[in-house]
Amino acid sequence: FGRNERYFSGVVACIVRAIFKDVEDFSTTREDNSLDFSRKLNHGGDVNQINQQWSQARTLAKNAADNLDFSGSLTNKFGDTVSFGIIKVVAIHNTSTTVGDNLLIGGGATTFLLLKQVTGRYELGPNGLILVMEPSLAGKTVTAGSADILRIENQGTQSIQYEIVVMGVQS
Repeated sequence: FGRNERYFSGVVACIVRAIFKDVEDFSTTREDNSLDFSRKLNHGGDVNQINQQWSQARTLAKNAADNLDFSGSLTNKFGDTVSFGIIKVVAIHNTSTTVGDNLLIGGGATTFLLLKQVTGRYELGPNGLILVMEPSLAGKTVTAGSADILRIENQGTQSIQYEIVVMGVQS
């Protein structure tokens, strides 16, 4: 009988393209700008490596908040408790398309410093996406009891659905 092992890997990719055309009577000036980023994350705890992940589609009721505890209160799809020591990727997608359905990201009692702000929060509008990736060995440190909560808040008048993916190194 074999050993039960878990293997984590991931890919983070982002493509942004902007094209500007200025058409005049006899000529066209065109400016193309792009950002292409792709990084493969292999299994492990070093640079460009992860050994823990958590993802979920969630619904926040009006005037409600999620306090996501990255040091032991979340479970993954295998039923395992997830406890991060370092987070390397956080992606949050506000799936609502209704104007005014904004999510406030950040804040909380023991704030995980996603954006390196203790009191500041990021407002993610409808169909918006925020992606933070630091594949270095350091990543963003999670400290149980003092820097382990990511707060996501709905101050709107109706429920908002969002998707979240977190990848990192277990504690």
